[in-house]
Amino acid sequence: MLDVHRRLSWGLLPLILLLESIAWSGYIGVLFDHLGTVGYTDMEVGGFIARWSLGQTGLAFAGALVAGLLALLVGPAPVLVLGLLLASASVGWLAVAGPGEVLGPALLASAGAGMTASGTWCTAALPLQRTGESARNAFFLLLYGLTNVAILVGEPLAPVAVGRWGTSTVLLACAALLAVCAVLALPLLVTWVGALRSPERRIRPRQDAWLIPLMVGVVLVVVCALPEANVTWAYVLVGDALRGLPGEGGWLSRFNPALVVLLTAAGGVVFLLLARNGRTVPTLLPVGVGLVLVAPACVALLFEGVRTSPAGLAAVTFVLTLAEVLVVPLLLSRLAGDLHWRTSVGLLGFWGAVSSPWLMRMVDSWLVYGLEVEQHLLPVAVSMAGAVVGSLLVIAAPLLQRRVYDRLDDPPPDPPSFGPISEIPTNTTRLTTSPDTTGSSPQGASTPV
Repeated sequence: MLDVHRRLSWGLLPLILLLESIAWSGYIGVLFDHLGTVGYTDMEVGGFIARWSLGQTGLAFAGALVAGLLALLVGPAPVLVLGLLLASASVGWLAVAGPGEVLGPALLASAGAGMTASGTWCTAALPLQRTGESARNAFFLLLYGLTNVAILVGEPLAPVAVGRWGTSTVLLACAALLAVCAVLALPLLVTWVGALRSPERRIRPRQDAWLIPLMVGVVLVVVCALPEANVTWAYVLVGDALRGLPGEGGWLSRFNPALVVLLTAAGGVVFLLLARNGRTVPTLLPVGVGLVLVAPACVALLFEGVRTSPAGLAAVTFVLTLAEVLVVPLLLSRLAGDLHWRTSVGLLGFWGAVSSPWLMRMVDSWLVYGLEVEQHLLPVAVSMAGAVVGSLLVIAAPLLQRRVYDRLDDPPPDPPSFGPISEIPTNTTRLTTSPDTTGSSPQGASTPV
């Protein structure tokens, strides 16, 4: 049953993630237009965005806790299915909600999306947990590239669909697509439950070795989450600069996901070749390089010449996108692939909450409007801290690979063997003189042990 679950993970998860990402991109693309449809003024839309951002941040932590506790009991596959069902029901509710009722379903939809993301990545890691690190990295790069294919497809189609059918119909279509994803995920749920009940329940070679990767994973989340969120926040600053350039504001939404698709495809090929040759590059090595790359991109945004130049902004976007590809899918692979399945969902959910760009937006707003700090100083400061963390990861990656991750596949030592029970000596005396080699009884006295 466990082998069937692994094959279904490989076959169904890319399709589920692609369809879910298309639905989510369409939902985000029409959400604010839908507010105008139900009667919100521009000022009320601004207030909704502020409450929605604050609610998403708090709900992300609460959702991580709930999903983690659920996965602690039943594993990642049920979290995936429940997240899809919650998102589908919430988006459908939003489509028919009145003007004063949209905030609740919008927040619940975000919670469902967070549960879906954690369940998806942790389920994806199960076929290659602790073994096949290069193949797992390639698989995660493929999945991450598919999410950006969905952005390329969903965002342009959303306004066309809204113009033809209206926002409510598009939201209902997104809810139906999420429900289809939940149906597609049901075989994963069934086989997972069967795997838990089967004799081959021991999913990992050594479940007694889960504590060290969990401790390392917690450290990675703490030190890498804010720099990773800074990548997304830097995109926001680039978008703000682009909106100040006439006729140039729309290309970032197409350039970034297209570049992510190309880079993830190239990285996936590299890791597949490494897997084919039986070689492994420490996953934390490219993660550290990506964190280092964010710093010069954010520093460049301090210069007005870069912020007012399409070519300069394109160069910054390229560096940020390369850093995103090196950090996000590979760190997901490292975390989800080495943790016990009972703890991986909770830790990834916590990482998603801490690395949320909405949290960065709240901190930035407090600094800019409360303390009157220059807007670009926060991403620069965080990127500098991230560069220090990345440099340490580059140095420590080979050591961590040898001392932590490579040892996870070592089998536990065999217990001492004494042969059949009939051959185990039962005599508890020790001879004080040499035994009689002729076969007679021992000479001299014996002393009890």
